[in-house]
Amino acid sequence: MTTAGLGNPVLATLENVLALAGSALALLLPLLVAALAVGTVLWVLGHLRRWRQRRARRRLTPLPQSTAGRHSTGNSAG
Repeated sequence: MTTAGLGNPVLATLENVLALAGSALALLLPLLVAALAVGTVLWVLGHLRRWRQRRARRRLTPLPQSTAGRHSTGNSAG
């Protein structure tokens, strides 16, 4: 089955649209990847900062004194 040249404008239009999309992608994809990389670094730094703050807070707060199961004198009769 042939189109006798009637399908040529459709294929040419499709080719032009795909060429335009490929060109736009070639220009925008590096910018998108760079933005994604910067966002990932900022996200990791934010989580690292929060983790360090929580760790520092845990080190500053004293543990609750629980005498259950502990000998206050340090003597162990056994």
